[in-house]
Amino acid sequence: MAFESMQRASARNDVRELIEARRKAASDVASQLLEAREQGLEQGREQGLEQSRQQGLEQSRQQGASDTRREIARAMLLQGASSEDIKKMTGIDSADLA
Repeated sequence: MAFESMQRASARNDVRELIEARRKAASDVASQLLEAREQGLEQGREQGLEQSRQQGLEQSRQQGASDTRREIARAMLLQGASSEDIKKMTGIDSADLA
């Protein structure tokens, strides 16, 4: 019975064209979904890299500021500034510089 139905369907050109059009449409949708997925992954990678870059820059900036405060505190200590003044100006205890 199923075989006879298939034979009748394949004999009709319009049904064959409809089947082919549906197959092509399904293939097109699958290709579009794959392309969209690949674009999404690429965008995610780019955003992740940019976020990592920004975090790295911020960490570097903070480290640089901390290093600068330490250098200033050491110079103040060498110039004989009081521990109190060093702490006020740099936020660093002179005991932390040893």
